[in-house]
Amino acid sequence: DFSERLDLGEDCYCAAVPLGHPLAGREAVSLADLAAEPLILPDPFAMAPTHDFIAAQFDHRGLKPAVATFYEDIPSFMDEVEYGTGVGLVLSHHRERYEGRVAFVPLAGCELRCQVCCLWKKKTERKVPGSWPQVLAEGVERCRRAFEGL
Repeated sequence: DFSERLDLGEDCYCAAVPLGHPLAGREAVSLADLAAEPLILPDPFAMAPTHDFIAAQFDHRGLKPAVATFYEDIPSFMDEVEYGTGVGLVLSHHRERYEGRVAFVPLAGCELRCQVCCLWKKKTERKVPGSWPQVLAEGVERCRRAFEGL
């Protein structure tokens, strides 16, 4: 029931691993490599579509990773990776904000891509303090710069 949508561009998933992890120095990793590590997944309730998509990537390949924990937002996910709880998949545009805290490693032989967009209810604009169009435009520009770097 969203009344507004702004497409930001296409993005691809990559592995997020702790900086000192053996996978961090690799040019690319496979889903099998990740399945051999404790895996951090999106919460199946709070982030059901993303959880189902990521879990299906392992299931379709017959991989059964051990789930270390679940996360409900990207900052929590990055904290868990940084602290060494496990590894996971994340969209590449998060590199702009979190590189230096965790290592981002491309996926080998597995181009997992998706369309990234902003969705909101038009009535939300009246509830957000400040200039909603300006905040959105700044966020869009940051994402576009991140996409250009892929």
